[in-house]
Amino acid sequence: MDAPHPFKRLLSFWPLQSLGWFCYAAATVVAYFPLRQMRDQVAYRTTFLSTAFLSSFLLYALCHALRTRRVAIGRMVLSCVAASYILGVLCEAPALLAEQHFAPVPEPVLWTAPFAYGVGASFTFIAYSAIYLAIKMYQDDEERRIRLLKAEATARAAQLQALQYQLQPHFLYNTLNAISTLVVSLKNDAAVEMIARLGDLLRSTLRPTETYTVALEEELATAAEYLAIEKVRFGCRLSFSFDVPSGTELAQVPRFLLQPLLENAIRHGVAARPEGGAILIHVRQEATRLNIAVESDVAASQIEQRSEGFGVGLKNTRARLDALFGDQATLTASSPNGERFIASIEIPFLKDSVIPAEVQLR
Repeated sequence: MDAPHPFKRLLSFWPLQSLGWFCYAAATVVAYFPLRQMRDQVAYRTTFLSTAFLSSFLLYALCHALRTRRVAIGRMVLSCVAASYILGVLCEAPALLAEQHFAPVPEPVLWTAPFAYGVGASFTFIAYSAIYLAIKMYQDDEERRIRLLKAEATARAAQLQALQYQLQPHFLYNTLNAISTLVVSLKNDAAVEMIARLGDLLRSTLRPTETYTVALEEELATAAEYLAIEKVRFGCRLSFSFDVPSGTELAQVPRFLLQPLLENAIRHGVAARPEGGAILIHVRQEATRLNIAVESDVAASQIEQRSEGFGVGLKNTRARLDALFGDQATLTASSPNGERFIASIEIPFLKDSVIPAEVQLR
């Protein structure tokens, strides 16, 4: 989910800012209307409202910075209360001077007066910051809920898509034909192994889960089962390997993340080239980021045509990454030499499940 543009945020801020202070000013006018003949009170309130309105922009900037930096709620409250008192003092000083200037009998303003009156004035700014943070927390919660719903939809779609890939007529027919050939050739052990692989692959697809992510080692195991079955179909025309450094196996990745990428590599690479091709899955960890790349031989004509199936696979993968990680995830596709195609995914390196599904959606 894309972050809102700063200009759009500013546009949404102005109506609330203007309406809030207009209501506060209107309430003040009604409350002090009986004292309208007292010039000193009118001067005091007018000055305070003007300076408080201007000071609210400073408080807005502070609250926005605290939210952006994800400061702990305790520190956020203390910061807002302290800033509210300081702004209250700064607003009371000119207001008291204006009141003293228009008073029937001018009296000197003690230097301690703004600090004393600032306590009461600070409640105006405390209320301002509380309303602002409450609105933003509500908006964040709604955005999070929308993202979770979107993630649930894309996860279900990915599950169905993975099953569709595995049950394609060609895939299923060739797998069963390979099993039949092994049986006829009296290679019963190999046939049993193939049946077990196919069963494991379908079981992993249909298995219910409470999370949208799995450990990388589990995702790679599913990928290995899929490629092992395809290797029976293509024989020596297909080779595959994994380059997974130690320490990355427990990283959380979206379920069936690799399935559409591998399907594309088979369809637009191995199947489209008389000599077949090789598929390499390599993983890298860089600080708090995890990079997963699927590199494969791809026919030049397939790269140039950018066929529909190829584009849909990448598009769906991008949608899933966006739903789960937002702008923290990227997917790039390139063909540096026109013969090898690389689909590279970069996501945050996490060892805990990204979304505990049903629980957070309630």
